[in-house]
Amino acid sequence: LHDSLTACNILASLSPRQRFNCYDGVFMENVWGVHGGSPSPDRWVKEDDDQYPCNDPRILPQYRAACWANQPSLLYGRLRGDVARVGAVCGAVKNAVYQETCFDGLARQIHPVIKENAEEAKRLCALMPKEWEAKCVFSIARAAASVGDKTLPPQLCDMLSSPTREDCEMQFK
Repeated sequence: LHDSLTACNILASLSPRQRFNCYDGVFMENVWGVHGGSPSPDRWVKEDDDQYPCNDPRILPQYRAACWANQPSLLYGRLRGDVARVGAVCGAVKNAVYQETCFDGLARQIHPVIKENAEEAKRLCALMPKEWEAKCVFSIARAAASVGDKTLPPQLCDMLSSPTREDCEMQFK
């Protein structure tokens, strides 16, 4: 993990805009790294610690947002799709930036599960703490738009209340 993150720093010196994407890819590989048909034995995963590796002091602050962006994917699988339980882990994150990153990661995890169904997005986002519900819907709208979906984002925006609704609508006009 450290070697890969260090390599990202070297690559980022050539293309600084790609720094977060590289860090994100390292942690994505940590979660999903399947080589030879099974997860890598070198993964940083602890079945009894839902915040690991993001809470490990060896993970420097500059890498933590990328770690928290991917932690919901790990937890979603471990907790068998229990959005409320993954949301509780995100809610327990003390740093506000990492907490928001975790909730955004959870929303992005929900996106493919809803199969372009706005009502299902609303239902699953409602399983999160109330203060994250609208942000979840908005994050799913952004995730849908990022893969070229032009139908779902406006439907999701219509479900939101002001001022979030207007922010959402402006992004997808």
